[in-house]
Amino acid sequence: MVGGEEIELSSLRGHKPVVIFFFPRPGAPADSQIALDFLSAHPEIHKGGVALLGICNDPPPKLVRFAGDLGITYPILHDPGGRVAALYGAYALKNVQGRSYRGIIRSTFLVDRAGNVVRAWNRVHVRGHVDQVMVAVAALSKDRRRDGQD
Repeated sequence: MVGGEEIELSSLRGHKPVVIFFFPRPGAPADSQIALDFLSAHPEIHKGGVALLGICNDPPPKLVRFAGDLGITYPILHDPGGRVAALYGAYALKNVQGRSYRGIIRSTFLVDRAGNVVRAWNRVHVRGHVDQVMVAVAALSKDRRRDGQD
């Protein structure tokens, strides 16, 4: 974790669902906007008993600056080499301006309490994305209440 202790995603399994969003470039307009959109939604996500994590493979000092500049209050995690992103299929070959390289693909995953991915958004476009995530979080929270998990 940037600026604090490490978080193992497996430590959340059995305790609470989690929204994980991967972003490629802290400070890029799209990544700043999605981080701010999640910041606005964070109280509602937290109220639903769901954790929120942002993950990027940029160096920790850059992530600390990014989080501080935007006032991010949820964990932003460092994923060296994109190892975790690759497990979720969010680390792939990218082609930008005729240059090919492997990197993080802007993606979001809703993972249930058991550790199962219940919803995935790949190659995310920012406008309206967090609203879509919030609909899925509300549905998951409603299902958990109905099943007596809260």
